[in-house]
Amino acid sequence: MAPTAIVTGVSRGIGKAIADRLLEDGYSVVGCSRKPGEAEAALEHAGDAAVGIEADVSRPGDAALLAETAIERFGSVEVLVNNAGVYEEVDFLEMTAEQWERLMTVNVTGAFLCAQAAAKAMIQSESEGRIVNIASSTGLLAEPSCAHYNASKAAIISLTKSMAVDLAPHGVVSTCVAPGWIDTGIDPALADFSDEEMSRLNPLGMAGRPEDVAHAVASLCDPRAGFANGAVLSIDGGQTAVSPVPGG
Repeated sequence: MAPTAIVTGVSRGIGKAIADRLLEDGYSVVGCSRKPGEAEAALEHAGDAAVGIEADVSRPGDAALLAETAIERFGSVEVLVNNAGVYEEVDFLEMTAEQWERLMTVNVTGAFLCAQAAAKAMIQSESEGRIVNIASSTGLLAEPSCAHYNASKAAIISLTKSMAVDLAPHGVVSTCVAPGWIDTGIDPALADFSDEEMSRLNPLGMAGRPEDVAHAVASLCDPRAGFANGAVLSIDGGQTAVSPVPGG
């Protein structure tokens, strides 16, 4: 029987690339999106190997539904990839409590709820579980006008380490991937970058591809990667390795 992976936020970009890569690797996939029909459309090409559902990961019932669907359709849960999240730019002094709360609820509470539901299913089915949380380079290096987003991704990194400690005795391994600037094809600003601006992204002078993140995630899902428990893997072309001080 094929192992089963839950991937949140599969409608496009990084989430879709991850789902497609895991399907190529032989997983059955349960994917979700908040908007009706998006997950189903993104996974339609996979036929019976995948199912897409509408779900808001910040709702406990929807998070539980993902694990329940995986068990009902495929019999087990081996992998969870917490990819779903929201992003917006707001000046720190103009940010409202409502904006802060909405983003933190989706990005952090949603990841917690899905991880808890999936971990329980993994333990119940005695699976060799893998949970991969998608953070961001902004959880390590702050981006201007994104205090709530930066904080949420730093929280994901900390959550991953806590899960690594608490879930390892149950055979569930938790890791984190922190992408840098990834060209998902939906950011018009990236297309307008000059060569000089592009060279400042990272030492490679280029944006990454969703497939770069998907490859890293797939590697961490491998049963042979168990000793990576608690690891945070930066997929950013060296962005977080560069000193901002010339000659530093």
